[in-house]
Amino acid sequence: MDDERYQAARRRVIGRLFWRLTFFLDLIFFLLLMYVLWLSVGRTPESEDNLGALFATFIFGSGLLVHGALAFNVFGRLIDRATRRELERDQPEEKPKRKRLQLADDGEVVALVDDESESQESRYAR
Repeated sequence: MDDERYQAARRRVIGRLFWRLTFFLDLIFFLLLMYVLWLSVGRTPESEDNLGALFATFIFGSGLLVHGALAFNVFGRLIDRATRRELERDQPEEKPKRKRLQLADDGEVVALVDDESESQESRYAR
């Protein structure tokens, strides 16, 4: 059982590390590509090249943001935090009731009955 749980946890960790590694590789590729793209656009003053480079930056940058959000589990953490708050809000806050216990002559633990609860039980029994 522990070996199965360990292997499942290991697969999850490797999956997260893979997402993060590919994000950083995408980031490096994005920065290099944008450097080359904007360097080449800077040499030609035509507005069509600037618009295409701007569009490419927007599309690739948006994909990179989504990849980063998935790699670092941004949405999952927000959802988990909100779910925990909602569960805490739904739980009624009750004080735990004390049970009064006493040790009997033979060493057995016996619950004591309060006078109030005993009198209520006798009223209902009549």
